[in-house]
Amino acid sequence: MACNPEGTTYALSKLAEPMGGWDADQVDTLYKWTSAKGYPVLRLDGKKCENVVERRVIYEGLMTHEAFQDFLNSGEHSGPYWAKGAASRR
Repeated sequence: MACNPEGTTYALSKLAEPMGGWDADQVDTLYKWTSAKGYPVLRLDGKKCENVVERRVIYEGLMTHEAFQDFLNSGEHSGPYWAKGAASRR
């Protein structure tokens, strides 16, 4: 199931939580893992989506560069940014 919980307290976030818990230092490296509950998890990163990288629509229905900019403008510490647009802090 694909979803975008906006916080680590949501039930789905808890099901996807890595062994050892959520760690902000993993934001650049944590893309595929088995959760502490045993579920396989794959993180889809809006910042690395082809539409965002190429700044044009390659795949309909995926995040666009403009939408990513809107999330970025909402603040790098906002729930929507981390749920739907976050990636590298660098």
